[in-house]
Amino acid sequence: MKKVILGSILMIALSFSFQSCNNCTDKAKDAAEEVSNDIDEAGEDVMNAVDDVKDSANDVIDTAKEVGEDVKDAGEDVMDAVDDVKDSANDVIDAAKEVGEDVKDAVKKNN
Repeated sequence: MKKVILGSILMIALSFSFQSCNNCTDKAKDAAEEVSNDIDEAGEDVMNAVDDVKDSANDVIDTAKEVGEDVKDAGEDVMDAVDDVKDSANDVIDAAKEVGEDVKDAVKKNN
């Protein structure tokens, strides 16, 4: 009888330990699934952040190109204005030379 009781107690202990192991396994699987889901969400967040940075960088590049074109256009406008001033200055010099020649000719005639 002693063997039967001890055998029964051993069987009950083994069944509790198997049940306990099954619970641990289920908990481990649940935890692994949660970690996997968290990793997936973190990966998506990182990809979204990368896309945002990429979009921002493209916006900066586009703005820089526009500013560069504006500076180039402004430089061309300045060069055109310089050419206009140079042409005007040459016209003034030519007119002054003509007046000088006219004065010179007038002085020669009066002498």
